[in-house]
Amino acid sequence: MATAALPQDPDLDQLRAQARELQRAVRNGTPARLKRVNRWHPAPPGAETFPLTAAQLVLAREYGFASWARMRRYVKIVTARAWGPGRPAPENEPLADRFLRLACLSYSGDQPADRAAAAELLDEHPDLPRHNLLVASACADVSEVRRHLAGRLAGAATTGGPHRWSPLPYQAYARHNPGVELTATLETARLLLGAGADPNDSRFWHALPTPFTVLTGVLGYGEWRQPWHPHTIAFARLLLESGADPNDGQALYNRMFATNDDHLVLLFEYGLGGNTRGPWHRLLGESLEPPTEMLRSLLAWAIIHDQRDRVVLLAEHGVDIESPFTEQRSPKRGTPVEVALINGHRELADQLRGLGARPPRGKTKASWARNLGGGTGCPKCCRASRLGRLRRPCARPRRPPQQRALAHCAARRRRERQPSAREKAPRSRGRPEHRRQALQVQPTRMGPPLRPAGLGRTARADDARHLGSHLARATARCSGKGYGVLQVCVPLSRVPAGGAVPSGRRRPLARFPLSR
Repeated sequence: MATAALPQDPDLDQLRAQARELQRAVRNGTPARLKRVNRWHPAPPGAETFPLTAAQLVLAREYGFASWARMRRYVKIVTARAWGPGRPAPENEPLADRFLRLACLSYSGDQPADRAAAAELLDEHPDLPRHNLLVASACADVSEVRRHLAGRLAGAATTGGPHRWSPLPYQAYARHNPGVELTATLETARLLLGAGADPNDSRFWHALPTPFTVLTGVLGYGEWRQPWHPHTIAFARLLLESGADPNDGQALYNRMFATNDDHLVLLFEYGLGGNTRGPWHRLLGESLEPPTEMLRSLLAWAIIHDQRDRVVLLAEHGVDIESPFTEQRSPKRGTPVEVALINGHRELADQLRGLGARPPRGKTKASWARNLGGGTGCPKCCRASRLGRLRRPCARPRRPPQQRALAHCAARRRRERQPSAREKAPRSRGRPEHRRQALQVQPTRMGPPLRPAGLGRTARADDARHLGSHLARATARCSGKGYGVLQVCVPLSRVPAGGAVPSGRRRPLARFPLSR
């Protein structure tokens, strides 16, 4: 499994420099570099004669590639078709390029004002489609597109404009005219496809592995809720009939933020989830997410966000609803039923069981999911009982919805004041590495109200064994101060040897009650 991902806009020269740096460090005997070599090289050569090819192999495997040659091939493919939006426009930008930059989605700071400015620019210069095929395609001007293509061999495959696209992607990503006619949209696309346009034409956003295809632009949407094409389903159906790959990972990711599933119905109709060997899956291989993993990640999102219709649709088309989530973009914390219960969606969990999913297995996991999924008592007390803080059952009714209540409790706890320096535990003593990675034990009033801890109370023996003097000293300092829970935190920054633990918020590691 890769320990790092290639950055945006990867550069082969920079990767070669990283390999040379690793080679020099190994020859100098740097322990951390030697550890990397021993982990990733199948037969590590001697440090004194460590070759550059061995350093390149280690670097490639850290990034998830089997060899340096495969990583180099991947970088060449994605950089050759890279698309880097968001860069400043040139000073003397042509009028046609300015229109296309404003009219088309770039997934980098898209604003409705840009599309409105493109529409105003077209009103001021209505002759733009007559002078430029790319503008005519974005405007779905059938007569001008036909005139531009007349007598031009492979005219629909030429690239240009601000994004270096061919005409069909400009039509797919244009959003300046929500009232564009359906007949004009489909006829323009047919003209371009008949003139040699590729229905799988794609660009790699900042040279990242998942391509932004023509279908991605038509289906639209995304994290910032960019609008989809006014005739998204009809336009997408035409592309799929012309050979577009339905296993479009970027399109599935963008549309998962929406609640309607008309695009999924269409894509399943044309083979979504099957082992179709689309052009980009053939070219990039394991660098792209397999179709089955795409759909499992989509299932995880639907479960977490209580999208019941989408869950039923995915289950009906054979998506696995029984196995635990292990995919890269999945929550990795249980089966679909358990994830539904953990997020408080009991009705969705019952729906999954009705579709054939198995209930939580094991006494501990089942009770844990049941409590989080809305057992008896309020959410705060259900959570506290799992941490051992609640001494008697809570009679308060559960506050629906549970997820909102849990978020409210978490926000309340964050607003609690930080303990003073006098109340904090002293820094750890002992070996230097313990001082550099010092734990911090804080008293806190989080959780259900407990009676003030009286004098002479000590931490439980099993807790003290795990935390040693940290917990014991903090317990002694906090006795009689009204605190009921000790919170063990990890500093966000390293502590120099001999230095004090810096103040500020820490990442909670564990919480223990002050026992009797």
